[in-house]
Amino acid sequence: MENKTFSGRIDCIQILRVIASIGVMLFHIQCFYKTGLYLEFGVHLFFIISGFLMVYTTQKKTQKYFIIKRIIRIVPLYWLMTWATYAALLLLPGLMTGDSSIEALIKSLFLIPHSRSGSRIDEAIRPLVGPAWTLYYEMFFTVIFAISMKISHKYRGIITGGVCLLLIIIGLIFPFDNEIFIVYTRDYWADFIVGIVVFYILKALYDKKISAFAEYSLLAGSLICMGIMCWGGFPEPRFLIFAALGMFTVVMFVMSFRSKKMPVFLVKMGDMSYSFYLIHYYVIIIVGKIVSLESFTPYSIIGTVMILILTQILAFISYSIIEVRFSSLIKKKLKL
Repeated sequence: MENKTFSGRIDCIQILRVIASIGVMLFHIQCFYKTGLYLEFGVHLFFIISGFLMVYTTQKKTQKYFIIKRIIRIVPLYWLMTWATYAALLLLPGLMTGDSSIEALIKSLFLIPHSRSGSRIDEAIRPLVGPAWTLYYEMFFTVIFAISMKISHKYRGIITGGVCLLLIIIGLIFPFDNEIFIVYTRDYWADFIVGIVVFYILKALYDKKISAFAEYSLLAGSLICMGIMCWGGFPEPRFLIFAALGMFTVVMFVMSFRSKKMPVFLVKMGDMSYSFYLIHYYVIIIVGKIVSLESFTPYSIIGTVMILILTQILAFISYSIIEVRFSSLIKKKLKL
């Protein structure tokens, strides 16, 4: 039987999304990238949170049109960004670089993994909207989870976690050279598995009363785990270490803030994190044409603040118009 008290919106999760999105933003700014810090730890947090929320938000059995609703939530903004990127590649070659072929456009629109030139490496498996490579995993995870719910709603998390584990094992055993197999058998699935485990841990602990000292200790532990993830200098298998640290981060953070009211503006920033994530790279490109971001200078710090503010403004517009109004309109038209 599901825990009835373990339901409703958990606002502190949105704070973790804010931290994750800002971490990824800094990773893409050259002067921060050169520090060697693993600021891309935010990607692991995003995947863990996705795994957790997928199980958490489907505790009720009435989950009609699950995949369709997920597509409506993700695809409109992604397609808009993809078409805008393609247009920029054709019309502003001095601003944007990349593959402007029709094949790349089609594969990007339908999230078919393919190789293209990258800004920091010669070749990367990325769609035209570079940061959206994470959607390869998010959408495939959605399909796996939807099938698992059809098989058994009660054991949806266990079945999904088992499939993700199988994909990791296949990737470790077989050295694929095909882009599709390379993507879908990578060890990022460990983060989704951990997200599912986080659900069961929090479900068991959520109602436990703890002292204020324990809450502060948990918060400190969560921040320490994030700091260690940010350092990132781990031996192999690194993905297991990141998964474990991410699990402790989310569990301790939620347990420390579960009964606290979160600042409204931070919660809203978390709500807008998807728009922020897709938009930030383009703001970095534009600001980088105005202010040098190659090394730490007063100008690069000002530029970083500009990037954060401009991205947040654009994310607010995108979230309000596309993620909320347009998505609601589509759902209404389809009677979902």
